[in-house]
Amino acid sequence: MDELAEDVTEFREVLTKRHERVRELNSDYDTTRAQFDAFLKQVNTEIQASQQRVSKTHRAFIAATTPEEWSQLSKVRTKAMTATIKSMQAI
Repeated sequence: MDELAEDVTEFREVLTKRHERVRELNSDYDTTRAQFDAFLKQVNTEIQASQQRVSKTHRAFIAATTPEEWSQLSKVRTKAMTATIKSMQAI
């Protein structure tokens, strides 16, 4: 669970930095299309790497629990994910 919490914390920080960078690029009238494209390409690469990390962690959680344990964690997991999504939407 610590790995997942760290991933979420890191994601919040990255998301905040991305928003700041978009504002910087958008507010600079001299920003070129190539700069926007490079930024978006970088973000896409980071997202893919993050998805792979989270997927790996998720598979490890599944492997470390029994089906019964995983089922019991479902409600808690749903509440945690809902709270995480709401907190990220507030950024």
